[in-house]
Amino acid sequence: MSKNMLIVVFNLKKGVSEKDYEDWAIKEDVPIVSGLTSVSEYKVYRSLGIFGSDESSPYRYIEM
Repeated sequence: MSKNMLIVVFNLKKGVSEKDYEDWAIKEDVPIVSGLTSVSEYKVYRSLGIFGSDESSPYRYIEM
């Protein structure tokens, strides 16, 4: 059986702090999504830059 992967890249809305989002993700989002029977693994990453470049990433977060 083949597996599918959904990759979501995003930035936070103005006024939402990274700390608030990351606290919420750790306490609520990750446990809830990880508990879904259709999800075998769920990770949230903070993007630090573009590989091989000094440029910053156009997106701050990546969910897989």
